[in-house]
This record gives sequence, C-alpha cells and structure tokens, in this order.
Amino acid sequence: MQLRPRPAKLSPTPFRGSGGVTFQEYLTRVGKSNLGYLAERLNINIAEAEVIAQKVFPDPELEFEAANETFSLGLGYSVELGNKRGARIKLARSMAEYEKLSLESYFQELRAEAANLFLEAILQRELLNVKRESYEYMKRLSLSDSLRFVSGEITENDVRQSRLEASALLNEVYEQEAAYKSAMAVLNQCMGATADTLHMPAGSWDTLNREFRLANLIQEGLEHRIDLLASRKGIEVSTNKYRLTRAERRPDIGLSVSYERDWNGFLPHLPAR
Repeated sequence: MQLRPRPAKLSPTPFRGSGGVTFQEYLTRVGKSNLGYLAERLNINIAEAEVIAQKVFPDPELEFEAANETFSLGLGYSVELGNKRGARIKLARSMAEYEKLSLESYFQELRAEAANLFLEAILQRELLNVKRESYEYMKRLSLSDSLRFVSGEITENDVRQSRLEASALLNEVYEQEAAYKSAMAVLNQCMGATADTLHMPAGSWDTLNREFRLANLIQEGLEHRIDLLASRKGIEVSTNKYRLTRAERRPDIGLSVSYERDWNGFLPHLPAR
C-alpha cells in the first residue's frame, strides 16, 4: 500500500482577542483599576480621618445621682497637660504622610511588575509567531515529502519522519498559545479587568527602548527615591510616638461642678388620700 500526499494536520486556529492595548494605556488602566492599588488607597483615607479624629476635644461628663431624700447633678471635664492633644495630632499627621509615601512606593513597585508582565506577554507572543512559522514551514515540507514519495524520490520512512516532526511542532504551537493566553490573563488581572475578553499587548521591542544615564539615575535616586523618603518619614513617626508617650506620662487635671439638694420643694406636693 502506498502513501498518498496529505497535510500533516490542520493548522492551529488563530487566536482572537480584543484590540491591542499600548504600553501607556496599559499602565494607565493599572493605576486606575488595579484592585490591590485601590485597596491600598483606602489606607490614606483612614489616616486622614484619624487626623480629624485627634483634633476633637474630649467630651464633658454629666453625672446624676439620686437617693431617697436627696439628688445631685454634676458636670466634669478633664484637662490634659503636657500638650497630649498636639502630640496626637502631630503623630497622626506624620502617619498620614507616611501612608502616602508607602502608597507611592507600592505604586512604583506595581508599575515595575506590570511592565515586566507586559514585556512577558510580548515575549510569549513573539515565541508563538516563531513556532507558528516553524510549523507552517514543516507542514509544507511534509506535503512536499509526500509528493516526492509518490514520485519515488524518497522512502516512506522519510515521509513519516517529516509528518511526526510537523505534529510535534503543532503541539508546541498549542502549548505556546496556552502560555500566551495565560500571560494576557495576568495582564487582565493586573488591570482589574474581567476575564471575558483578553487584551493583547500592542507594540514591539523596538518601541519600548529607553536610554538612561547612570549619573542621572543616581542623583534621582538620592533626591526622589520613594522608599528612602518613606524610611525618613518612618523615623519621624517613631520620634512622634516617643514624644506622645512622654506626654501621656504627665497627669491630667479633672474639673467638676456639682449641685445637690433634697427632693422637698423640687417636686410638686402630692395631696394625701
């Protein structure tokens, strides 16, 4: 029985996703819709609310006591010494500023990680294109070997070998498609998008090239590196905590005013039955 010319296998179905998203659009979506970043931003609101709460003065205390023949009404207020309220406000403000710097540091790390994920998706796409081209070339070679076998130029083993190689390359294409879809799913997660539609990265390696000078990077790092600024602010927070602890060791003064009298004459006289 003779082999007849036929393709090794069907070509893989081209993957279709949403329109390509550029690098700048991708980073913008990460900053606006990333769930982890949105959760971290809530800490800023909590810290700012804490500053407002520390500005509130302590409430006065109203006391009332009653007995069979007398009753008393009192009003008390605690006066804090040692500028405790000012120390608490200063500590809350420094902690709010520390939270802002921590959020900025988190955002920088998020952008760096997001950029790596974007580059990884482009890499997986380029690898998929290379493996598809290799498979298409091997498929054409397998078809050519089938025709050559019919004409008697090669043996049946040569035809089977080319078909096996084409099948192996097709499996690699399927595996690479899965890796590419997984990389795009990670991009969706980083952007806070749903998994219904995968966003394909637009652009190439040439459009992402940037040049840096080491001296400028060192100067920028010393002046604007967020983790360094956050560490300095952390030292300030610790100093304010120490000052608040010292202020709280001073006693407070309690002021109170009370009024006491008997029930006679206060309540209307009830006629005897």
